[in-house]
Amino acid sequence: MKPNDNSYLTRHSYFLVSLAEALLAAGCSTHRLEDRIERLCIAKGLEGEILIVPTGVQLQLKHRTAHIICFVRVKKLGIKLSLLHNLSDFCDEIVRTGVGTRLAEKQLDKILELPDPYPQSLIIVCFSVVSTFFQFMLGGGVYDCLLCALLGIVVYFSERYFSNAKQASFLSNFVSAFLVSSLCIWYQKVFHIESIQLVILSGIIILTPGLGLTNSIAELSHRQFLSGSARFIEALLVLLFISFGVYLPLQLFGVSL
Repeated sequence: MKPNDNSYLTRHSYFLVSLAEALLAAGCSTHRLEDRIERLCIAKGLEGEILIVPTGVQLQLKHRTAHIICFVRVKKLGIKLSLLHNLSDFCDEIVRTGVGTRLAEKQLDKILELPDPYPQSLIIVCFSVVSTFFQFMLGGGVYDCLLCALLGIVVYFSERYFSNAKQASFLSNFVSAFLVSSLCIWYQKVFHIESIQLVILSGIIILTPGLGLTNSIAELSHRQFLSGSARFIEALLVLLFISFGVYLPLQLFGVSL
């Protein structure tokens, strides 16, 4: 941060960078994040230039003759839709009502401290229902749907356990796909699966990075080539780890699709 004596700029820069960091960590796309911060700068009577990279935020603010430059590294990225929704509404509220910076800082802290709005039991049910419904849509039988309900629960606990690893989501995706494939192979040997391919697909469908691919295409369409390419490569890596997690048990147990 470039030092200067303007407390007005210092206070606003700290808040704007903190807000931008929270938005980026929650999964906000680059072009939307830049638009929100620029609107906030205009609402506060500041001249602002913001640069977003996949893991960082750089902000330059000017007010009269003073200016300040800030940079923050965002170490933990993810997709938290409930937090992203609250932060987006918060930005709109500031632009609309002109909330003071000190009050806005307190409101931002409260938003970041909010617990997950969805209980664990509901999330488990959703994982199970998604896999079961997808198998049902593919024409699976009753027992295949029941197996997919179990696979959805397995995927949830696997994702929850491995999601805090340093390898980000790659390790959790590989392990989840490996468990789904292994369970389907075991089930096929003991019972009968009408189509093991469709059951495996239903079990891993919730792991597919659909939102990540969508965001990457949106970034590229807005000429955000750096962040768009990074998000696209990340989504491809997730698909690669999922594919390898499915393929490995099939080769180990000699099962052909």
